[in-house]
Amino acid sequence: RCALITGGASGIGFSIADAFIKSGAFVIITGRNQKRIDEAVSSLGGQRVLGIVLDNTKVNEFEPTFREVLSQIEKLGANIDILVNNAGVNCGGMPNVIEEEYDKVMDTNLKGVFFFSQMFGKYLVERKIKGNILNIASASSLRPADSAYTLSKWGIRALTLGLAKSLAPNGITVNGIAPGPTATPMMGKNGDGNMEDIDIRKKYFSQIMINDIKEFSEQFFKFVINEKIKLIDNKIKLNFLKIFVEVIIIQREYQTGIILLQLIKEELNNKKIGRASC
Repeated sequence: RCALITGGASGIGFSIADAFIKSGAFVIITGRNQKRIDEAVSSLGGQRVLGIVLDNTKVNEFEPTFREVLSQIEKLGANIDILVNNAGVNCGGMPNVIEEEYDKVMDTNLKGVFFFSQMFGKYLVERKIKGNILNIASASSLRPADSAYTLSKWGIRALTLGLAKSLAPNGITVNGIAPGPTATPMMGKNGDGNMEDIDIRKKYFSQIMINDIKEFSEQFFKFVINEKIKLIDNKIKLNFLKIFVEVIIIQREYQTGIILLQLIKEELNNKKIGRASC
């Protein structure tokens, strides 16, 4: 399989790319900075990964950039069949938000995702590819919104539902995953530094449960490639924590919800951790 991951040069996007590559997929990662992309490609092994400069706020660049990527992938005899909408930025909340920060967050986290998904959905339909679109939402999308970031993630929830409804007749699966707090550079910016630093993480562990980014990404990949998940034609939000997995399913078929619950129970039982509820 071949996955395009926006914002794949660091954080959750980078870790997801790593999990995909280790499982045999080819990956394209995007980012705003060429140097960071080059470093990420090198860290990912450089063999089954392609790095492309793309700013999620520059919608007018989506089509030409995507055509460039396709031309390179087609030379390998492949098609892109997975889109992971991961790119995102954050800012503070009320009462100190300024318009410039608000616009940057909404343009990156929601407007960019909307138009990139629209373009990618057309591509899948035209080529009759029964692929996947996966949106990285946030546990923030389940809470009242007093910041542009939380509001943008509420938008991702709604967009996931709409994409699923419109693309399901073409065999395209659209899901959204809402991770809880995860040790990423973005979290470090909102706190006291690099969340990969063990001392900083210990401070946060005393307050909240923080996801291990590698564990999250491994579970994410298993979720994507499982064929049974294709039966689910609407929104799924998974909140991955170390000792508890909460699954919220909004969809039409009761039986497919039971299938997903059984899959997660099996995974938890294998690791002998936590519990699952539906």
